[in-house]
Amino acid sequence: MVISSKEFHQVLADYSNFIASGKIPEAAYLQFQNQQNQVADELGIAYENQIGLFEIFDYCEKNDIDNESVNLLFSALKYNNQNIKNLYGLK
Repeated sequence: MVISSKEFHQVLADYSNFIASGKIPEAAYLQFQNQQNQVADELGIAYENQIGLFEIFDYCEKNDIDNESVNLLFSALKYNNQNIKNLYGLK
């Protein structure tokens, strides 16, 4: 399944807010960044140092790419967000 911008915009907004508010520890953020870089490498997306989640999801949507690693990354991101919401009693 190709992940659409309708799906990933809110998920990315929540994730960014959790990082900005300190709800995601730096070690966890860095681990997730490593996973993002690995997925970008697999897809052949050029980047310097790090790649953002938006760039990965947008690239796949624009190029109609259905990739298991991208879907797993998106699922992990949604799961992470839900855990943060549950931990802090957020909706």
